Order: sequence, then structure tokens, then C-alpha cells
Amino acid sequence: MENNTTTTTKWNFKENEKLVTALGLTVRSVLNNLTSCIDPADTRFVISLGHGDPSAFPCFRTTPIAEDAIADAVRSAKFNGYSSNVGILPARRAVAENLSQDLPYKLSPDDIYLTSGCGQAIEVILNALARPNANNLLPTPGFPC
Repeated sequence: MENNTTTTTKWNFKENEKLVTALGLTVRSVLNNLTSCIDPADTRFVISLGHGDPSAFPCFRTTPIAEDAIADAVRSAKFNGYSSNVGILPARRAVAENLSQDLPYKLSPDDIYLTSGCGQAIEVILNALARPNANNLLPTPGFPC
């Protein structure tokens, strides 16, 4: 049966004020706060070590070879899905060859485990090393994941 009355129940929770404050504290906001204190009349050159945007510096531009390789990979439709958890074989092979140049032994692609950044790498390592009731220490301050 159809009933034309509606009852609205309010959600009974409140946001965590500390969490809201912490979420507003980003690298970008700290950097903006610091750079806003620079005196425009000061002629000394400022080297920004916390910009967080490598594209702002010409020396960090992606090489045309890498750009072309990415475009070719997208156009080939061979890499439009999820890859292996440890990374695709050609990438692991390239990393192994590059790292082996400075080592007295040769690495194989099976020695390489690629991650999507340090947060995932820490998670993978902790999952491999952690056990129940073990103490795992992470140094702080560190990069918040």
C-alpha cells in the first residue's frame, strides 16, 4: 500500500573536529603559508624545496622518449587493464637491468616488486613481515599515507 506520510530521521553523528583540522593541513597549505611571509622587496633568490609540483621546474620535465612510450602504450590497447601485483615484466626487467649496473651481481625481474608509491610499499612490507602480537615501529615524523 502506498502511504503519503514520510518520516525523516536525522543522522546522529558529529564530525571529528581534530580530523577536520588535520585534513585542512596539507603540504600545499603549509607551503602557501610560508611563501606568503616572503618579503617581495627582498631581492635574494628563493629556492622552493617544498613545491610539490615537479612540472613547475624545467629540469623535471618528462623526456619526449617517455611521453612517446606512454602514448604508444595507450594506443596499443595492451595495457588498458590491471597488471600483475608486482608490476609488468618489461618494467621489472628494465629496473633490474638498471640497478644491476651498480651491483657486483645481476638482479632478475623476479627480484623486483614495483609499487604505486611509498604508501603501498610500506603496506606490502608490513604484510610480509608482520605477525600477530609483533611490534612494528615506524619512524615519525614521516610522510602521512
